[in-house]
Amino acid sequence: MTTKAEVSAKARALHEQSFVLDGLTPYYTLDEPYTASLVEGGISGALLSVVSDATWDATLQRTETALEKIEKSPHLMLATCAADFRAAKSKGKVAMASCDKKSGWDKK
Repeated sequence: MTTKAEVSAKARALHEQSFVLDGLTPYYTLDEPYTASLVEGGISGALLSVVSDATWDATLQRTETALEKIEKSPHLMLATCAADFRAAKSKGKVAMASCDKKSGWDKK
């Protein structure tokens, strides 16, 4: 594995100015130490999966818990539109979005 010291200054600058999106972020990343590792890894935003193979009610409960964890986390910020993604990056946080048709993130 490459260490930070081994990454060229040009590569580091490109990574830091870019928006790095994790396209499939599992639910467990809402817990430490995973949230801190997203920030340390330079992830700017993540599409959170809260899918459950249990009942619909269990999935809704899991979604509610996910929103609470995002709100309490010093590393995460809920993103429902592009401006939220930009704001999270400027604050050094990871923008967390749930991508489904009912979230409305694509309409703002």
